[in-house]
Parts: sequence; C-alpha cells; structure tokens
Amino acid sequence: MTAWDVVVIGAGIEGSATAYTLAKDGRRTLVLEQFFLPHSRGSSHGQSRITRKAYPEDFYAQMMVYGFEAWKKLEQEEEIQLYIKTGLLTVSKSDSEELAETEKSLRAIGSKFDRLDSKELGRRFTTLHFDSTDGAVFDPDGGMLLADRCLRAYQNQFKKNGGVIHDGERVLQVVPSSKERVRVVTTKGEYLAGSVVVTAGAWSEKLLGTLDLHLPLKPKRVVIWYWKQLESGYGINEGFPCFLYVDGHDEIYGLPSYEYPGLVKVAFHGGHDLDDPERRDFITVDDRYLRYAMNFVRRHLPGLEAKPSVAETCMYTNTPDANFVLDRHPKWDNVIIGAGFSGHGFKMAPVVGRILSDLVAGKTSSFDLNPFKISRFSDQKSKV
Repeated sequence: MTAWDVVVIGAGIEGSATAYTLAKDGRRTLVLEQFFLPHSRGSSHGQSRITRKAYPEDFYAQMMVYGFEAWKKLEQEEEIQLYIKTGLLTVSKSDSEELAETEKSLRAIGSKFDRLDSKELGRRFTTLHFDSTDGAVFDPDGGMLLADRCLRAYQNQFKKNGGVIHDGERVLQVVPSSKERVRVVTTKGEYLAGSVVVTAGAWSEKLLGTLDLHLPLKPKRVVIWYWKQLESGYGINEGFPCFLYVDGHDEIYGLPSYEYPGLVKVAFHGGHDLDDPERRDFITVDDRYLRYAMNFVRRHLPGLEAKPSVAETCMYTNTPDANFVLDRHPKWDNVIIGAGFSGHGFKMAPVVGRILSDLVAGKTSSFDLNPFKISRFSDQKSKV
C-alpha cells in the first residue's frame, strides 16, 4: 500500500490549486480524479471565467488581493497568458446595498474603482443599455481567466514539483484510522496518507457521507449561453467589459466575445437542482432561466440576437449562504474539506489552495475563515 503525505480527491481547479500548493510546500502529494483528464463532467472546464476584486463581502475582496498576485505568479511559472484584463461592471439599482457594499470593500483594500450613474454608464459602455434607475461600480482590474489554461497550468506545475495525478480512478471510501493516518480506497487500490483533502465538487456530499458528515451541499445543473453579435462593439479588443447584473436575488453575467468568434457569453447565475451529479444530462428542466436571459438580452444588449446560438452545461455545488466550506472534518483533523463553491470559486482557486494547504499543515491562516466553517450550518446532520 503506497503512502503519501497528502491525498487530494478531485482534480478540478480547487483540487489542482491545492495540490500545487502542497507540492510547493514540499509535501509528497497524490491527486485522485475519477474521470480521465481532461474532461467536462465537473465545474472547472471551459475557456473562460470572470475574475474580480469587486465583491460586496469584504472577506472575498481581501482574498482576491492574494488571488490576483497568485494568478500572475502562475502565469510566470507556466510562461503563458492566463488572465485578460477587461474591467468588470457590477450593475444594480443605484441605491442598492450591492453597489454600496462593493464600493466599501474595494475602498477597504485600496483598489481603484469608478462609481457610475446611469448616464455615465451609457456614455462609457454604449453597447450596454440599462435603466435610468441603475448604477454601477467599475472594477478596472476585473477580467477573464482562461479557464482550461489555468487548470492545465496548475496540473503541469504540480507535476513539475514532484506531484502525481491518477486519473480514471474513483475514490470509494475514506477511512481515517488515526489522527495521523487515513486510508483511501479506490476502484484500483488503496493508499495511506497523513492527510486527505476532499475537493470533489458535486460528489463531495456523497463522499463525505462515508465519513458520517452530511453538509447542505446542493449540486445544480447550469446552462451557459452564447449569443450572436448583430453589431460590433462586443469583442475582447473593443472595450466591452465583463459584467454582473444583480436584481434582488437574481444575477446574470456576461463576458466579451472570445472563445467563439462573434458570440458573446451571457448566462443566468443559477440552475436546476440535481439529486445526482451522474444524471445531470438526463433531468427534466423548464425554460425559466432561458426566458429570463432572453428578456435580459433584448432589453440590455440590443446588438445581440435575442436567441442563443450555443448552449453548454456545467455544475455548481451551492451552500445555503453561497459561501464556501473550507474546514477540517469535525472529528478527524487530518481530513480537510474544500466544497460548496457556489458558482464563484474558480477565481479563488489560488487562495483556496493556500488555505487548505495551511489547514493540512496546522497553520493559522492569514485569511478570515469564519465565513467558511462547517459549524455555521446549525442544522447540518453530522453524526459525529
């Protein structure tokens, strides 16, 4: 039975970033991935993700200060571009708490931003048409992460630092035998590790159930749409920004034309509940999110065709408060959990990797971890 310092379960962006950080810290690390790489069955595939410092929650804004620097360092190590600066607009009602708290968070970290009323918003971004009651915060550092490249970069650098990835190997059970050792049982064998990090995305709840820990993690099937340009002005080199539009509890987001020439990515931030991530392609869904997106495009992006040309699927794994789970198992200190990234975790991967690696090492984190503790779920049904 092969022994490792750490076994990381899941080679998505969070697991890969964590494995990279562990290897850089000098730990013999094995990553186990149930699917053969690369794949599109989880939450880390695709060509683009939004990145930003503009968060209404101050703890996320603080984390992204580190995040931006870490992505830059990975670019240098891999000698490839991973980030494209476009700026990021957060749009909502001009008197909304969303904009006020986002402005407050950016000011707290000393990051530049512009507060725009509806008239200035229309002057600066002529292809976006918002209501007279809307306003925006513009984060000039926001932009796009080239997602597939980012994932490959972390995996490449992990292996360069001595790490090992076993893909096509599903974990069946995690069995802590002591505070010092954990046994990991897979479809191909067994491994011993000093610590295990669970970053299994939509499969985390099922895997944690073998450890008598049941967290309120809800997988969702999400559809991403791409819309044909009828006019110019929506391209990555035409000054079109990434944007988030927040209307109460509903959010929609967009990115410039990039991965599909002439098509703009606009999608609803949410999706349909999944009882089983294995069945994501076979659930019955209604079209309410598509109708919402089509109405949004008609009203606010009139230079796009009002019916999408391409649809792709992904998965979120949400928590009730949309904050992550970054914590130790309540009983087993050497079982570390990174889960519930709720559709906004990709950009945070370098920070997540640092936090989970520090939890493995027993270090006190420099980040505020209170929002991510398991104990916040007062009704979580752990048997431990």
